[in-house]
Amino acid sequence: MKTLTVKASREYDIHIGAGIACGALDAFAAQNPGIFCIVTDSAVAPLYAAEAKEVLSRYGRTETFFFPQGESSKTTDTFVSLLEFFA
Repeated sequence: MKTLTVKASREYDIHIGAGIACGALDAFAAQNPGIFCIVTDSAVAPLYAAEAKEVLSRYGRTETFFFPQGESSKTTDTFVSLLEFFA
């Protein structure tokens, strides 16, 4: 992993490297334990959902909301389904 420091209106670090997404997720969840929901489409879920759920589950209950891939799923019906899932 490589870390770059950006000096803009405020200074912050950017971390670059292979496989760091779960590390970032782990750091976030450790500071914000509770209930988590992974919202993913059917194309992305097989790639990342199980690993993300494994990380988040260490810090709280974790659920996953799946919806079909593609532009046709980006509808108010899908959004309402997500809200119902949250409820």
